[in-house]
Amino acid sequence: MEIIRNLFNDKDVALIGQIPLLQTRRDDVRFWIHDCKGIFTVKSAYKWLMDNFNASSPGESVGFWNKMWQLKIPPKIKNFIWRLGSDCVPLKSLFLQRHVDIDTLCSMCGLEIEDWRHVFVIGCLARNCWHTVLPQVLQLSSLSILSQTRAVVWLEEIFRALGVEDLMVFCVTLWAIWFARNDKLWNRKPVTASQILLKASSFFQQWKEVQSKFGLCPEVSVAISPSVVQWMQPSVGMLKCNVDAAIFAGVGKIGTGWVVRDHEGKVLNACRVSHDGVPDATVAEAISLREVW
Repeated sequence: MEIIRNLFNDKDVALIGQIPLLQTRRDDVRFWIHDCKGIFTVKSAYKWLMDNFNASSPGESVGFWNKMWQLKIPPKIKNFIWRLGSDCVPLKSLFLQRHVDIDTLCSMCGLEIEDWRHVFVIGCLARNCWHTVLPQVLQLSSLSILSQTRAVVWLEEIFRALGVEDLMVFCVTLWAIWFARNDKLWNRKPVTASQILLKASSFFQQWKEVQSKFGLCPEVSVAISPSVVQWMQPSVGMLKCNVDAAIFAGVGKIGTGWVVRDHEGKVLNACRVSHDGVPDATVAEAISLREVW
């Protein structure tokens, strides 16, 4: 008590003296106050952090995260969406914010700064993907939403508006866009919107088949189905010329070709040419168009 009297005033000493003491001696133990049993778990720590996070950020809904984690999609895609919403996806714009001296132009088109808006919403490849599978994503991506610094605001808006099946397609397509970006950045592989959607569709289909085989997720019936583009004949008396190009990076060549048809679909002329070099897909198709003239 002498130590207590030296450290506290008389009133506090009296209050401290009224604290009942255990008659039996026990060793101290660690007690995690955020769990009713006092046991630390990752789940309880995550809940505590998320509660604090949402309390300090009232505009962000915990319902968005709960909805995302409950989707019947591959775990690595959930992890990607979580990283995107938490500003952990290594976009070049984030490196710029951290004063890392790198080229900040988009890895896929090289035209704009690579931030989440350009890569996943307004960039040419992203827009083509959404136009094909989920046009409402572009309709929901208003200027007020895209002006926000964090991607989580955009994700919340999409998750509020779309149904569960569309959200599954949305998440898988987002992941496929990021996969294509990395493939272009590290492997120099040219990419198109149709290739991105094909990757998303095949990966998701394989995952669903495995889930159904083991009875883990038999109710999943969503398919990513890019719309089929059909040839349309020109007006009577007019001709239509279609061009295309193929890139063979392994041998350093491209193949270009074109075909001219009339209003009845009759082929009037066609040609195919091989060129040295490996440009991107847009330039390759431009070369093919040049060959027509």
